[in-house]
This record gives sequence, C-alpha cells and structure tokens, in this order.
Amino acid sequence: MKRRNPRRESNSRVATLGLLALASCGGEPSRTAPVTPLPSVTAPAEASDAILVLDMSGSMNALTDDGARTRLAAAKDLVVDVLRASRRRRVGVVVFGMDAKLLAAPALEHEPAVAAVQAAKLGATVDSEDTGVGRGLALADSALHDSHGAIVVVTDGSTTRLEGQSHDIDAFGAARTVAAHRHVVWIAQIAEHERARMQDGVDMFNRPHFVDRDFPIDRELMSAIAKTTGGAVLVRPTAIALVHLLR
Repeated sequence: MKRRNPRRESNSRVATLGLLALASCGGEPSRTAPVTPLPSVTAPAEASDAILVLDMSGSMNALTDDGARTRLAAAKDLVVDVLRASRRRRVGVVVFGMDAKLLAAPALEHEPAVAAVQAAKLGATVDSEDTGVGRGLALADSALHDSHGAIVVVTDGSTTRLEGQSHDIDAFGAARTVAAHRHVVWIAQIAEHERARMQDGVDMFNRPHFVDRDFPIDRELMSAIAKTTGGAVLVRPTAIALVHLLR
C-alpha cells in the first residue's frame, strides 16, 4: 500500500484554499489594481510586542494644525485606533510628561488599554510640566521583554520645560539603549506647525479665550531617536500606516 505524505497533503490543502479564495474574488487579481500608499519604511518581520508611547506634556494642550481640537485629543484618538486595529498583537501603552507611567502592559486584549487612554487627563495622569521623552523611551524599553519589539512615540515633537530646564534623562542615550535591545522606535509626529493656539482661560462671558504661542519642534532630536533604532519620523500618520509598521 502506498504511504501517505502528510507534508504534501498539507501543501495541497493550502494551494486548494488559495484557489478557492481567488475564485471568490472573481478570478485572477488585476495587475493594475490600485495600491493604498504606505510609508516607505518597513518594520522588521520578526517584530513581536509593541508599546505606544503617548506624549502628555503641556504643549499637547495646544490646538491641532487645523484648530479643530487639542493635540492631545488627536493623539489619544490615534492611539485608540491603533490599539483597536492591532489584532493578534500584544500592545501596551506608556504615557509621559515630566515623568513616565506604564498605563497598560502589553496584552492581546486591548480594550482595557483603550479605556485607560480615554480616561487619561493632562496634568493628572502624569505631571505635564516637562517633556520626558527619554523617560518614556526607557520605560517602554523595559516593558518589552523580548527583542525586535516596536515603540511608537505619539508626540507633537515639541518640548515643554519647567523654568527652561529639562528634568528628563538623556533621550538620545535612552534611544541607544533601545537600539541595543533590538527594538525599533517610530516617531508619529502629529503636528507640522510650531505656532498654535492654546486656551488661556475664559472671557467675561465664560467663553474660551485663546492665545497664539510658539511650540518649537525638536526635529533633530526626533530624527536622531528614530534613526538610531532603525525607525523613522512620520508626520501626521494615519492609524492604518502605524498598524502596518507593527506587523
């Protein structure tokens, strides 16, 4: 009697399933089908867990470039969208201001992290009087237990410092440590313009009063952090683009 080859039968089943899937799409794929553009950078195929690092420093209270909402509101929505789209992937969340806090450890169930992000308050969850991106990176690095992890820093790229002096640790040094652990950092920069409006109390009719302020973007530091780890800076990326990097 002829002996069955399990490996050959398994390959045959995979091929059959592929043909059935192709048939359900109406035949051969079009060679000219449009492709959704994605960033030119590609995350390593062996990447495992991921940490989303949310900037909760004072400049995040400024309005977005279109003036529709605060930068923090836009950043939180982006983090939530990435969490909900990252199926079959362990994702955690770190927030930082003057200090850093692990809001949610990497897990396959993302709704607890979503709830924690939505409940986070500027100045309450962490002190917002400084931009501790170095502390945020260090904490994210320690939360990733295996190599080839991904860290996505969602930030406006600006620095808010107490009395002009930063209390942060060396952010570039933290990036070198991340690189030594074979993690990749992607910077999701949610603001392009340095000048933005920020609420400065209310007027006599209890209506919000806004002032224009400059929030310099430290492009050199953001680029150095990303490049040191093999990542890149993405300006105003979509959640889909970030999920693509986390594959």
